[in-house]
Amino acid sequence: MYRSIKIVAFLAVSAIAILSGCRKDLGNYSYNEINNGSISGIDSAYSVRQGAQLKINPVLEFTMEKDTSKYTYEWFSLDGLANPIIRRTMARTLNLDWTVSLPAKDNAYKVYFKVTEKSTGQSWNTYTMLKVSTNIADGWAILNEVNGAARLDYLNYLPATDSFEYYKDILATQQSIVLKGKPVSVSFWYRRNAFTAAYTKTLAVSTDNTTTLFNTTNNKFSDYTDISKNVATYNPPPYYSLSFQTDGKVDYIAFMYDNLGNLSFENATSGYPFGNRINRTSDLAPFNISKWIATETQQVPNYELMYDTDHKRFMEHRGTNSYSTIAANTNAGQGGTPLFDPANMGMELMYMTYTQAIDGRIYAVFKDNSGAVYLARIKAAYTTFIPLSFDKISDYAPNIASATNFAVDPSEGYLFYTIGSKVYRYTPDRKTNVMVADYGDKTITVFKFQRVVYGLSNARYKTYGSKLMVCSYDAASPAGSGKMDLYNVPNLDGNVTLYKSYTGFDKIVSVTYRE
Repeated sequence: MYRSIKIVAFLAVSAIAILSGCRKDLGNYSYNEINNGSISGIDSAYSVRQGAQLKINPVLEFTMEKDTSKYTYEWFSLDGLANPIIRRTMARTLNLDWTVSLPAKDNAYKVYFKVTEKSTGQSWNTYTMLKVSTNIADGWAILNEVNGAARLDYLNYLPATDSFEYYKDILATQQSIVLKGKPVSVSFWYRRNAFTAAYTKTLAVSTDNTTTLFNTTNNKFSDYTDISKNVATYNPPPYYSLSFQTDGKVDYIAFMYDNLGNLSFENATSGYPFGNRINRTSDLAPFNISKWIATETQQVPNYELMYDTDHKRFMEHRGTNSYSTIAANTNAGQGGTPLFDPANMGMELMYMTYTQAIDGRIYAVFKDNSGAVYLARIKAAYTTFIPLSFDKISDYAPNIASATNFAVDPSEGYLFYTIGSKVYRYTPDRKTNVMVADYGDKTITVFKFQRVVYGLSNARYKTYGSKLMVCSYDAASPAGSGKMDLYNVPNLDGNVTLYKSYTGFDKIVSVTYRE
């Protein structure tokens, strides 16, 4: 009986619970509306200089709490290429007004803006890309002579306006070294130090006192060293480089021609520092060479062509050899009369360079004892030396024996040259010669096409490399009279026209581009 009452009672309670569960929910739960927010007013990317002010005023929109004091804010950067990733807090305010202190780099930083609601902890964030540069991030390095002393100026490229900003005496603005002696040359290349194996973007500035190697990897001149600490041999001062060349590809190999007349190379992979002379034969007999040295661009293995001024012959250096060999025609014995014997030229070399024009070749200008001038065009590489032509060009350019500067157009293969203040163009295939510019009472000091070896796929760098550069100044009043002109060089002997002109320099001695 008792057991039956318990069962009935249980069933009754269960039925009440079931019936109650079937009734409509009359508000046993509370609902909170979510605060939706958005962030705008921030560009997708910014480009600023180190030390400049970066100002960003974001626009916030919220559906509920609109009082901006009810939120916390954080701006921070991430350097994703660092290992481990580096996070830096920039500000904890709504609006960013920040002095840029991030290291200048080629790659952009990712900058985040984070907003957090204090009462709920709910957060919103967005990001932008930030490129940090200095005033030497990308541009022309211009070495001047001022009252017998050297001064380095800089034309810094501004992407926003596709223009250049002039910095007079860039070393003074960087509070760096003071150059001593008369200016000689300035060169740029991607370097790998043979002693440390460190990779750097090196700008070499030479005076008749020494050569200073600036590590500009972080876009500054504050890290530098003397050439005497980067060679394998001791050389009493003054010791300096007349020129540096690189093909831009193989193991960061660079060649230095110094004031002692020695050509040497640096190759960190093989452990070869500058200083070991390679203008010598396999039996270690040294020979003197012209300052004109032809190095092919992007050549594997690397190849350099020299001219032995003692024996009036071409000499070749290949790969990482510690010596050079006499050039010989690789097509000899194939019939026909040889255009010339590279081992016995018997003439003065006036100029030599490698050009990418047509299919890539070497131009060499010679003058014989009678004053006749010849142009040799050569296809040469690690295993090849083939003369393509050997023309007596003084028959078509009567005054060319008096030329003091030469340059070869990298697109059409024109030979440009100067006589006094006049600029001429000689077209080898059509054998035409014409004056294209006259600088009157001004003195021409630099005449070249900028050699581009790294940014070959960069349209802007290729444009610079295609322009004829003529630097001039007023010798009677040099201060501020220096000018750098860049000319358009059209095909089919079209008229040469001025592309850009930069003024305000003194006597320009040497120019290069920091890619």
